[in-house]
Amino acid sequence: MRSVIADGQYSDGRLRDAVDAAVIPYRSNQKRDVDELLRVDRKFRAYGPEDQKKEYHKRPHVEGVFSFL
Repeated sequence: MRSVIADGQYSDGRLRDAVDAAVIPYRSNQKRDVDELLRVDRKFRAYGPEDQKKEYHKRPHVEGVFSFL
């Protein structure tokens, strides 16, 4: 895989290492490797770099396609 957009429940170091670009928010109890990171609160508001926020907001569209299938 080259890129992944996922929820925080999929946040794992091995997954991040396996892809070129990962837009996955870190969980609150997870060690963070970088200073600029994507965070998502309980109301699904994203905080962090603008490019990652824009990519993360595509996630509901993908989930809609999965539910349709």
